[in-house]
Amino acid sequence: MHVLGPSTIRSLLSANATSLVNASALVTPSAPYTRFAEGQNNCQVIGNADVYGIGIRLNYYLQWAAIVVATWIAPKQVEPGRLNSHIVTISVYTNTFIGVAHGSLIVVEWWIVYFMTFVLTLGFVPVNTVLLKRPIYNLGFLGLLWSMIIFAACWLWFKGVDIDHKDGCMVKVFLFFFKVNVDNKKWRTIFEIGSVISCFVGTIFLLVSLFRVYIYAFRRKGDGRSEGESRDEKGSFYVKSGLTAFQLLFGAISILQIEMTMKINNVDVSASPLVSSGQLIPFVMGICTLVAVFAAGFKNMRRKENASSSGTLGS
Repeated sequence: MHVLGPSTIRSLLSANATSLVNASALVTPSAPYTRFAEGQNNCQVIGNADVYGIGIRLNYYLQWAAIVVATWIAPKQVEPGRLNSHIVTISVYTNTFIGVAHGSLIVVEWWIVYFMTFVLTLGFVPVNTVLLKRPIYNLGFLGLLWSMIIFAACWLWFKGVDIDHKDGCMVKVFLFFFKVNVDNKKWRTIFEIGSVISCFVGTIFLLVSLFRVYIYAFRRKGDGRSEGESRDEKGSFYVKSGLTAFQLLFGAISILQIEMTMKINNVDVSASPLVSSGQLIPFVMGICTLVAVFAAGFKNMRRKENASSSGTLGS
């Protein structure tokens, strides 16, 4: 049985990334920004499928599932999963900022993007210090992406929350298990205070991320992996258990906030179904990431079985 190796996976993801960029350039979006439907009494929200369409959301959910599984059976496969995440996140942020320029209903869009690209990906970290030091695992770039969406919070709650507001239509976000009206003064004050705190945290993220990028960019060529480091790659059982619990908790919370926010605002992204190229490509990328994890896990299992058999025969 042929199992996908790391080099094959990188090539596959690179090809998918190129296809994603090409498709984005060729396909004209049916809903260029999140907005209310036309009509005085029509509060239907037309969603931006290029930011949170069904294929893009499934991509993030599949990445999340793949990394939860990879923590236990194939830690090295966090690499293509995070690479996949970076590619899609850059595209999502670009389309989000373009939507702002068009007067997008940014409060709904930002809430979905925040949980999809930040909270859901908080568990996308290596389980040990060895993998953390490798180039693709360096948290610098991931931290930079996190900082971008965090810094947007201050502008959103102080300036952007009323963009594309429509008289007679309420905009709500789903906060844990409650529907919150963003026009409520008390809740808006809470969100404004929270945004200031989050921007402070975002500043720390940014400084640490820039420092990590700087350290990696100027590190010595001889600072590579030593032979003895391979023993640390598996990570301890307790570290894996803690990380998995963290991933499951924040993943479940994020998916709930995303899907319920879309539901309570009656957000319609049906203009770009899953079979459209803009949704199908990221969906396939997510499937490839998950399949690669199981393939690598199977390969690791076979390697352990062969090593065990060799040890038994040798004794």
